[in-house]
Amino acid sequence: MTRPSARGRDTLALLPGVPAERWEREPEPTARERVFRFRATASPSAFKLASRLAAAPLNIPVMEFVQGMHEPQGTPGDLAEILLGGLLRKVGAADPMDETGIGYEFHQGVRELLLSAGMRDESLYILRSVLDRLGRRWKPLHVLRDALNHPSQTLPELPDTERLLPYMRVQEQVYKALSGPYLEGARTFHARVLAHQALGRSGERRGEPVEDPPNRGSSLPPRRLP
Repeated sequence: MTRPSARGRDTLALLPGVPAERWEREPEPTARERVFRFRATASPSAFKLASRLAAAPLNIPVMEFVQGMHEPQGTPGDLAEILLGGLLRKVGAADPMDETGIGYEFHQGVRELLLSAGMRDESLYILRSVLDRLGRRWKPLHVLRDALNHPSQTLPELPDTERLLPYMRVQEQVYKALSGPYLEGARTFHARVLAHQALGRSGERRGEPVEDPPNRGSSLPPRRLP
C-alpha cells in the first residue's frame, strides 16, 4: 500500500452512492445436478457411503452406524463430505445427534438417484439393520422391520402418529428401488402416508364425543338417555 510503484495496481473499491449491480439468485439445482456435482467432487468412498445412507432414515448416529457396518476404518472426512456436499437438508426440530429422531433428509429426488446407484441386497440389509437398531428404543420400527420379510402382504397395524411418517416414506422409496415384489408394498406405504396427511389436513379429532345441538324453541325438558 505504501511502497512506490512504477505502474498502477488493480484493487477493489467501494464507491459510496453508486448503486450496486443487481444480484440474481441462482436457480435451485435439480436432484440430478446435486448428485452429479457431488460425484464429481467427492471421494469415491464418500459417494459409496452416500448411496448406502440413501437406504436409511438419517441422523448422525445412524450415519456413523451405517458407515461402521461396511467401513470400520472409514474416516470422518467421508461423512463430512456428505454433510457439506449439497445432498442433505436439515429437517424438523430434532437433535441430529439423537438417534431416535430424524434430523436430516435428502433433497427431493436425491435419495431415489442414490438408491439406483447402490446394490439392492445391500440397501435391504442396511434398512433392516437400522430399523432393528432403532426399534429397540421405539417398538413400531420393529413392525416396519418385520414387514420387509413380506412386502406384498397387508401392512400390520401401526400407531397413527406424525413421528412415524418419515420412516414410512424411507421404506416406500427403498421398496421402489428394490422393485419386483416390493412394488406392492411401496403402494401400500404410499397410500398409508397419504391417508394420514389427509386426516391431518381435515383437522378431525377422533375419540371426542359429539354433542347434540341445543334444543332451541322447545319447552320440553331435556330427556335423560338410558
